[in-house]
Amino acid sequence: MTNNAASNNSRCDMKLTGDLFRFGFPTPGSFGNVVAVGDQKSLVTKCCGLNNIVNSPSVNTTEDPRF
Repeated sequence: MTNNAASNNSRCDMKLTGDLFRFGFPTPGSFGNVVAVGDQKSLVTKCCGLNNIVNSPSVNTTEDPRF
């Protein structure tokens, strides 16, 4: 997907998470994604998945990957 807009979404605007059980059943984590933040320099991206590439001025890799 390209040219998507995201902002003001809680602590992170975009999340590439690890394996989850958030919805009551196991869901696989994100992997092999490329995120390039263009004009929206204030976006916060959380990247805890595998082999993701994130080009963003604000990347969070320290929070629990399950959330």
